[in-house]
Amino acid sequence: MTEVEDTQQTQPTTQGQQVAPEAPVNAASLQATPNPEVPEQQAPATLTAVANGQKLAETKKAPEPVKIDRLAHNEDYVFTDENGYEWHYTFQFPGIRKMQQMLDSSRLDNGVFSEALYNEMLCENVIVAPHGLTLDDFDTRPGYKEVMTAADLFCGSRFN
Repeated sequence: MTEVEDTQQTQPTTQGQQVAPEAPVNAASLQATPNPEVPEQQAPATLTAVANGQKLAETKKAPEPVKIDRLAHNEDYVFTDENGYEWHYTFQFPGIRKMQQMLDSSRLDNGVFSEALYNEMLCENVIVAPHGLTLDDFDTRPGYKEVMTAADLFCGSRFN
């Protein structure tokens, strides 16, 4: 008995219906062909499987790296005091290296983090407007903790 006859005998049939035997698929009819739309360097990652002249599936392209530009955008922050006056500040990210140096320099000799040192560096390196802002300026302007927290959150969102 041949393979085709064996397949025909095992096919279920209903009254009066005949079922055509399935065409045998051998490994030689399945082949991978390169996609001509993709450059050669990506060809192995983008092969198309072909069976009996029909495409079965497309594989995915190689992933692209994520591009980050942390220095591209400044952020404006407005603190409104109890009289309704608006104090405007502009934050600019100083870069990964400078940010890491700021964090490292904010540790005291015993390893404790100094908020005063860190906030002073935020004024020098992150708050670019008003120009030349220092911690002493907050003796006569409101919102010290709010402004420093906002500057820290701005840096933290870009540092990660």
